[in-house]
Amino acid sequence: MKVYTYGDWLKDGTISPKIGQYVSDKIVADLRDCVPPAFMGGGLFQVGEPYALDKETKADLYMTFGKDTNQNKWQFLGYCLLGKTENRVIAY
Repeated sequence: MKVYTYGDWLKDGTISPKIGQYVSDKIVADLRDCVPPAFMGGGLFQVGEPYALDKETKADLYMTFGKDTNQNKWQFLGYCLLGKTENRVIAY
């Protein structure tokens, strides 16, 4: 799977990487810099604005990225609870 780039974002009109897809550092930097992160630390970054509510817990879900230290790239993990890495959205 190719790296999801800033050009893909512009072409799509919305950010829409696939779960597990690597994303460019520019995308992560732009998302991080537009609003304060909801969570950032230990190789995990969650965008500051919630994406949706979890149907089961009614807690906010956040667009989540994890740093793959072997590849030194950010990877899209899905829409996760705060501080977590398990995708909670089946279709988006």
